[in-house]
Amino acid sequence: MSCLNDMQTLEQSEFDTKFKLAEDDQQNGRKMDRLYFICLSLTDKADDEQLKKGLDVLERYLEEHPDSGEGMQGFQYLVNRLESEITTRRSVRKVLTDENSSLQTEVASLKARLEEQHRQIEQLKNIENIIKNRETGQP
Repeated sequence: MSCLNDMQTLEQSEFDTKFKLAEDDQQNGRKMDRLYFICLSLTDKADDEQLKKGLDVLERYLEEHPDSGEGMQGFQYLVNRLESEITTRRSVRKVLTDENSSLQTEVASLKARLEEQHRQIEQLKNIENIIKNRETGQP
């Protein structure tokens, strides 16, 4: 957890570099390298793919280290729960974004129709004035 705290001040470019190096290092199978990689994948600078990679490494780590204790398994549960919430939130955001886009298209269409109806009303008023003028004999 202290690792997550240490990562808060990193710039995105620094994070990207550290993540790439950690990704290469964790493949060596050393415990600390893998835990560091997991930590990086859980930061707010990690994208969806990086988070998923970290969760996969965490799952493999726990499979390979069943003696890691209940604390790590609880941590995995917490991380999986957070990832589920993130996924749900992104899904909802996408639906809302799609609906917003659809509504904006509909609003634009309605505005165009409204403008056309205003134009037609003006034409009808002009026709009405022409008819009135003819009936009264005015040019």
